[in-house]
Amino acid sequence: MKLQIKQLGTKHYEVKTSNRNMRAMFALQLTMAKAGDIDGLDPEEQVQRSYEMLNQVLDFIQGALNLSDKDAAKLDDLEFDQTVEIANYVIARMMGMSDEDIDLAQKSDQKSQD
Repeated sequence: MKLQIKQLGTKHYEVKTSNRNMRAMFALQLTMAKAGDIDGLDPEEQVQRSYEMLNQVLDFIQGALNLSDKDAAKLDDLEFDQTVEIANYVIARMMGMSDEDIDLAQKSDQKSQD
């Protein structure tokens, strides 16, 4: 599927649901779940989980989008929230959601937070 990542410009990226990309996606989801469960951990372990998650998010995006060195540098310069937003978008698309499905889900989340 072709994805446009607005944070990286107007270029379209071909993302395949290959076993390699799917494995990386599921591994990232596990890491993200573990990073969110840090209550009771000592500060060093908390930072270690966050550090591992950041590196895995960057690796996942770079691999799934097959980023050039120039685009990978753009990714490194983004805010953390933007980077996680990209990862979540790519994951949602790989899981079969359309852009319209994602927009509806985001609007629903916003309404429930209000």
